[in-house]
Amino acid sequence: MALQEAYCTIAEADAFLSDSVIWQAATSAEKDQALFWGRIWIDSNLVCANLDPTVPSENIKYANALLGEDYLDETLLGSGGGGSTETGVKRKKQKAGSVEQETEFFEGGGGGDVDYQGDVKMLLSGECSFSQTAGIRKLVRN
Repeated sequence: MALQEAYCTIAEADAFLSDSVIWQAATSAEKDQALFWGRIWIDSNLVCANLDPTVPSENIKYANALLGEDYLDETLLGSGGGGSTETGVKRKKQKAGSVEQETEFFEGGGGGDVDYQGDVKMLLSGECSFSQTAGIRKLVRN
């Protein structure tokens, strides 16, 4: 049982990310997990005053899909995400048949403080605000 559902369904993400090789190659279980972590990122980093979790806007759904893709390419959970040692990688594509690999780097070559989720922040700038403390909760003991 999941703690919470993603804002975007796998079918919606498939439509949003129809050109993404990494997304299309993922299994349903991988996509489900990626969308879950995308929602966690949204809830932890953004303050969306009018967000109805039961009926999210198309922008929220699209952002959740983009973040799911970022999770799969290991750029969602900090620099390199799931253990990648490459820095500055913007997009990585792979193809099994006839072996094809493509790596696109952010301008400037890579490393340092790359804002991997800048596209999501821009997309949601009209409905949400970015907060370094959005996911931080204070526990006060008496």
